[in-house]
Amino acid sequence: MTETRPRNYLCAACGYRFLQSPQRTSNAEPSRECCPSCGFVPGETDEVHGLSHEQWRERWVEGGLQWFSPNVAKPHDWQPYIDMMAMLNRRVPVIPAHVMRRMQERSKTLADHAQARPPHETEG
Repeated sequence: MTETRPRNYLCAACGYRFLQSPQRTSNAEPSRECCPSCGFVPGETDEVHGLSHEQWRERWVEGGLQWFSPNVAKPHDWQPYIDMMAMLNRRVPVIPAHVMRRMQERSKTLADHAQARPPHETEG
């Protein structure tokens, strides 16, 4: 028996990867699902307030990439900058936060280890 995972959708404003529905249907109808990451609401932010994805993203970035939703818990691996860059430039992979942390920890450990070594004495 194969396990089916729920499909997640991408926010076109910030790149958040876990929306429950596409922001627009095949008929271009807005989902009206609020992105918990940046707060963009298709059909409201764009149509009512007249802000494009790009304009909303610019405001969100200027505000410091803050988690928007008080009702949805921020994922432990939420990395808004990486998600946004991956969305804007598909050549940049989305690296899960736990993998990124491990890479950073390993890099720091190697740097610390290199600094702790006594300099090699030259034989002569």
